[in-house]
Amino acid sequence: MIFLSKRHNSAGQISAIAERKQLCPSDEYGLYLAVAGIKPVTLQDRFAGEELRVLKRLGMKTDDTYTMYPHLMVTFVGRSHADVSLAAYARNDYELGHALGYPSDAVLRYSELTSQGKPPALAYLYNMITAVETGVQLPSWLAYIDHVPSEYNLRKGRVAQSSEEYARIAMEYTVKNNYQLACKLHIDFFNKVSGIMKEAGDLKQLMHFHYQTE
Repeated sequence: MIFLSKRHNSAGQISAIAERKQLCPSDEYGLYLAVAGIKPVTLQDRFAGEELRVLKRLGMKTDDTYTMYPHLMVTFVGRSHADVSLAAYARNDYELGHALGYPSDAVLRYSELTSQGKPPALAYLYNMITAVETGVQLPSWLAYIDHVPSEYNLRKGRVAQSSEEYARIAMEYTVKNNYQLACKLHIDFFNKVSGIMKEAGDLKQLMHFHYQTE
């Protein structure tokens, strides 16, 4: 019972930080998973003052260094100094993705696409658009994927197993221990899908330009 009360207490404190900083649901979710120990490190907009004091009380370590993109003001948050340092001093997308706890195959595929000048997120969005247009029902666990899977073909029902397992574990934990955040994630996800569908034409043109699709 004591353990459960600590879970709920941390959820409340993270929710307070999210409200104070006006974090979007996906950023609150990343912070929540890091505090829970499910995700080693999360990357957030710069925290200061009371937010840092709350994170310290929750046993979290932080680092404001971001050598890859020095113009961005960010804070890395994790449970260990070692994990946080790996993320804060990452030299490329591959090292950063691993430090943030994304599946190895997803990190490798992301790095391959960026090295070829192909935006990984664009392929992700294009696949979602074509799936919705053909009447595929999007599974609820997609709301819990915070990276681009190495394989992502919703029309054929294929998503990388590593990413699906990652999402299902996170969904089960969040629904059980922070139902308010779970609701926000689902609403935010389907609002994003609606927004993506409104921009489908432009996104398809971009996809054709970068990937030479039909």
